[in-house]
Amino acid sequence: MKLNIVSVKKSSIFLYAILFISLTFFLIVKSSLYKTIAKYYGEESVIEVVPKSFTLGFIKVKRPKFLGGGKLSNSDIEKLKSLEFINSVEPVYLLKAPAKISGKLGKSYYGTDLAVFGKNFNDSLSSDILNIYCSSKILDFYNFGFSVSSNLPGVDESIIKSMILDLSIGKSSFKSSGIPKNYKAKVKGLRSDISILGITLDIKDLRKIAKAGNHKIAISKLKVVVAPGFDPKYANEKIKAMGYKVNREDSIIGKIRQNSKLITILMQIPTIIFFIIILFFTIALRKSDLIIMKREISMLYVLGLKRSSIIAMILRKTFIAILFSILTTLALFYLLFVSLEENINSVSALFSVSYNINEIVLGVVIVVLASLIQEALVSFYLIKKFKINDLN
Repeated sequence: MKLNIVSVKKSSIFLYAILFISLTFFLIVKSSLYKTIAKYYGEESVIEVVPKSFTLGFIKVKRPKFLGGGKLSNSDIEKLKSLEFINSVEPVYLLKAPAKISGKLGKSYYGTDLAVFGKNFNDSLSSDILNIYCSSKILDFYNFGFSVSSNLPGVDESIIKSMILDLSIGKSSFKSSGIPKNYKAKVKGLRSDISILGITLDIKDLRKIAKAGNHKIAISKLKVVVAPGFDPKYANEKIKAMGYKVNREDSIIGKIRQNSKLITILMQIPTIIFFIIILFFTIALRKSDLIIMKREISMLYVLGLKRSSIIAMILRKTFIAILFSILTTLALFYLLFVSLEENINSVSALFSVSYNINEIVLGVVIVVLASLIQEALVSFYLIKKFKINDLN
């Protein structure tokens, strides 16, 4: 007599496929969330340093040039790099020339005078059209100021990023220097760390613009990266003691950075809870399946099959169901991460998609072992509690 496991096998494949897909998806989201937090707030703390200042009464003012203030130079970069808690110092360059940018927002024309900054981006830039980064505050400025007063339609990020702007270097609404140079610029993205009347582009393009118009470049600020393990507040005080002005960090971001180790521990709690839920869910459902098979198990036992043979038969069929469900899960995530790679990459610009393959494999192994153990125990229990009435 054969054990009737056809319906059980189908339901098992469906059950384990759902469990493994849920488990894998949860671990990917958890790992991605942690990596995103670490990327923006965790492992590195960035301090913005501007030219040296001194206190005049209750007011901080820039130091005059003869006292070594008023501007930043390569010597300031080297001085900050020498501090033990500093990982790196990245300069942001400012083009010392008037600039004006204009373009069409919806049905209206828009133009403003601005400062042009340069930063080292790893983007492939076109030689014909400059790829620039604008301030995300430009949306608020337009939608809640200019647009409302002029009764014009609102603007969102997609409209800004589709614009080809006219960038004039050497000329503004108020003054000009020499013969203005005109460029075409495409907005590649919006950044919250750029001033509302400023744009940022690659330093290579900034130098080309400066050379073409015979303009100078100065260091406007320094992005100082604090080494992991050092308190950002301690770093701030040390840098201030050297006479530099440090732009105040957002208090919420500061707290997240200071408690990055605690966040790492707390991120493991949902994983543990999820594992417990999965195990109890699996045990509850498979126990119900085995109770349904109670009569078949009893008949095999009466026909002389050994207890170990019956348990081995059940475990073998369960393992086959698990194997099919794992293959289904692998196929699904292969489709998600390989066939839809471009979509994943577009998400990664904001949310760092990540996964720990060892963590996923360990989770699957734990679920498989727990499932096989509980099925063996339940089968053993049903055989041990066998009564002749169970055949009726």
